[in-house]
Amino acid sequence: RLFDFLIEGKLLVEMQGNYFHANPRFYKSNDIIVIASSRITAKEIWEKDSDKLKLAKDSCYDFMALWEDEFVNMTDTEVLFEIRKYL
Repeated sequence: RLFDFLIEGKLLVEMQGNYFHANPRFYKSNDIIVIASSRITAKEIWEKDSDKLKLAKDSCYDFMALWEDEFVNMTDTEVLFEIRKYL
């Protein structure tokens, strides 16, 4: 599986787009998300993301997800602060 970032060889970071990862603050489990002409429920997306998290942890990596709606309002300093929590 591909992850968005690997930091210092131990922290996998995923940038979770609100639409493509069906942010649960905006979507219900049965909402349909259309990606590249494919239809998938928010619940199915969450299950795939959960499998990815499990893979990271089973492979002895720390894992951090940043949601788009949070990230866009963060300063660089705040992002670095969040990342440093894992290092």
